[in-house]
Parts: sequence; C-alpha cells; structure tokens
Amino acid sequence: MSDELPHAPHSSNQRKKRISKEEKMLLERIREHDRLGKNPPAQVPELQEAEDDEEGSFEPHPVSTQMRTARQEPRPYPSEPSPSPRRSTGTLSDFFAHPLVKGALRLLRLAVRLTVLLYLIALAAVALSISHFGQANVTTATLMYLPSPIWLLPGVALLLPSLLFDRKSFLLLIISGGFFFTSHLNYQWRSERPLEDPEPFEKLRLLSWNRGQSGSTSLSTLKAGLKPDFILLQDARGRAARYRLDANYREFREFVDTGEFAMISRWPVLASENLTMNGDNGSVVTLGAARFVTVYAGTRIILYSIHLPSPRDALEATGRGAFLLGILGLPGTSLETKKLHYQAFWDGQMLKAAEILRRIRQETDPVIIAGDFNTPALGPVYKLYADIFQDAHLQAGSGFGHTFPGDTRNPIALFQPWLRLDQMFASQDWQVLNCQPQPVKAQHLPVFGIFKLHKKQPASGSPPPETPQ
Repeated sequence: MSDELPHAPHSSNQRKKRISKEEKMLLERIREHDRLGKNPPAQVPELQEAEDDEEGSFEPHPVSTQMRTARQEPRPYPSEPSPSPRRSTGTLSDFFAHPLVKGALRLLRLAVRLTVLLYLIALAAVALSISHFGQANVTTATLMYLPSPIWLLPGVALLLPSLLFDRKSFLLLIISGGFFFTSHLNYQWRSERPLEDPEPFEKLRLLSWNRGQSGSTSLSTLKAGLKPDFILLQDARGRAARYRLDANYREFREFVDTGEFAMISRWPVLASENLTMNGDNGSVVTLGAARFVTVYAGTRIILYSIHLPSPRDALEATGRGAFLLGILGLPGTSLETKKLHYQAFWDGQMLKAAEILRRIRQETDPVIIAGDFNTPALGPVYKLYADIFQDAHLQAGSGFGHTFPGDTRNPIALFQPWLRLDQMFASQDWQVLNCQPQPVKAQHLPVFGIFKLHKKQPASGSPPPETPQ
C-alpha cells in the first residue's frame, strides 16, 4: 500500500478563487449595459485559460465555468433583434459624400444656375426689344416673324440639367416660361368655347378671311357650319359678284366689292369705301383697308376689313443677313444708307396702320375691325390698336390663336402655325363672346368671332354720302 493519501478536492473556503482578465472585462461590459438599460452581449465567450497572477495559475473547474457562463448568458429580447454587422464595402451615399464629388456637384450647380440666369436675361431682352421697337428697327422687325418656339428651345434644353443639379433654377424656368407664354405670346389658358346657336338680333357673327391664300378650302362649306351674319374677305377682288350668282349664298342679302375687299352680308349695307391717301408726288396710295357701313338689328355699325402690305419681300431680303443692319447701321457710317433702304418698307407699313387707326378713331358708331394685318400680335403696330380697342382673342379666345402659316412643314414650330397675323378688334360698345381661328387647309386661317352690343342704339337718320363701289 502506498503511504500517500488520495488527493482530496479543495473546498470552496480553502481555495482562493481567481478571476482572469477576460472575465473582468466581461463583467465590466455587463455592468455598463445594465447601467445604460441595454441588453448584454448575446453570448459570453468560453474562457480557455486563466492568466497567471502573483500566487500562481488557476484553471477554472469545468462545472463552475459552465455555471458562470450560464449565469452570465443574457436572455434575448424578441422585440429587439440583434444589430447586423456593419458592412465595410462603400455605398452610393459614401460616393457622393466624397470631397471631390461634392466639389464637382457644387460646380455643376453653379454652372447650371448661371446658364439659366443668362438665358432668362437674353429672353427678356429679346421680348422687350420686339415689343418696344418691332417694325421700327430692321433687326427686331425680322425677329418678330421667327417661330416663337425658337426662343424657348434653350429653356427646354436646360430643364433636365436644372432638375438634376439645381431645383430652384428648374422652378424659375417653369415660371418664366408660363409668363412668356401669357405676356409675350398672348397665350390664353381658357379652353375653346363651343359655338352657340345663331341669335340674329342679339349676337353678331363675323367671319374674316384672306381669301387669296385659302387653298382649295370652300367658303360655302365654312359659312354653312358657322352661319355668319357678315363675311369680310381680303385679297378677293371681284369675288362678291361671283358669290351673288351662286345659289348656295341665297341666304345673304348684300354682296359688295371695293378694291381687293369683298363683303357678304345678311343685313343692309349702306356704304362702302376703299381707304386711300395721297402720296408724296400727288399719287393715290391705297392704305390696305375698307370701310363698310351697315345696319345690324336696327343699329348702325361700322366694319373695317384690313389687309396691310405683306412683308414677304422684305423678310426674304433681310433674311440673307441684312437684318443685322438694324444694329450695325449706326448713323454716320456707310451701313446707315443700307439700313434706311431696308427700313423703308417697315416705316411705310407703320404709316399706313397709323393712318387707318386715325380714321377709325373718328367713328361714333360701334366698330369692329378684322382682317389680315400681316404683322404679328407684337410690336408697335399691334399696340396701336390693342391700346384703344379690345383684342377679341384676349377677350374670348383660347390658346395662341395663331393663323399663319396654316400649311407648314417647319419642325421647329411642330408643324403648326406660329404667327397671329389675322386679328379682330372691337370698340368698347361690344362684348366679345367668342374668337377662334378655324382649322381649315389654307395658308391664312379664317377667324370667326361672336359679338354682342352692350346697349342698343338707334340707327342714324341718314346714311353718309359714300356710295357703294
């Protein structure tokens, strides 16, 4: 037998319990989580080996280690899932947060904003120049006849960059475009009004058309649908006499030709006159207008049919580069003579328009003015009439009201007319109820309007001395 006694296990009060550094760190973490009200780690790592201290090494008993691990193991809370580990790979937000990328975006934003501001300043300068000078300058007179979408194309191209890099510039473009449509192009946001049934003694129905560029469209078909009381035709020399012989026009009472103008009426025509003026050398110059005196529902009214000189030849000449003379033809230079040569047509057009207006202003009876003005609803010629009379399109029209060119293949204008050359004006005696160009196949679209007198006036006692021509 061996003298050595079997090794007895140490009791808990005889063995000094030692705690390793890992256990100390774990306890500190548990206390910290408890203090902050957070869950402790989901699992306490298994202790592999206790470190030595001053009194020697100690290896925890397997049972006591398991008990301590069980005591320290937290109970998971089902409502709070454990956080997912953070990914170390880069994201899109990290890319845009990079200093170089942020700097590039700032430069792009600044470039877009500056470009938009320069464009809007240039657009305002062109619009104001056309509105103020118009036919008074060769350059602005030519710019008046360009398709209006040309001025908006740069803004359309800037919409996407401004939307991506500068939302304020995008909003500014939208607001400026709407203002340009309304103020410069006279766009009316109201919907097109449906045609009303004729009321012969209450509402006057007027059709105006440059018949010389009507193409193959029949006037008979047009008047059958619109049922006008009066038809004013321009560039229609001798046509009234031909319509008198046509059985399709038996509902009309009067057929009057005067110069290039023709009038067909359901009501009596008292007088007509082709307006002229004396030229510098004593010659007679036609003004491009006719005056018709008629009686409508017991009231004497005056209708003016307008056809100002066509700018086609002047535009073809200035379109080859001469329009720059409006800027380059400074007084005292050799280019001034050329500028005055090309400016002569526009000065003559403005002179005739002003003389016609002077005679219209002498009328005391209700007046309606309609026809082919051959000048857009921009510039000083238009303002001469719009400042005194009601523009029927502004009062009761819709959209742009464009009438020329009716048959176009211009992609910039989206294959649609881009000028409102054919217009209607009315004195303050009238209420404008409708004004719409008619969508027919013709170079100049006809314009149809409905008017109502504010107050019935008695017919004058005797007609003026003019006699029908």
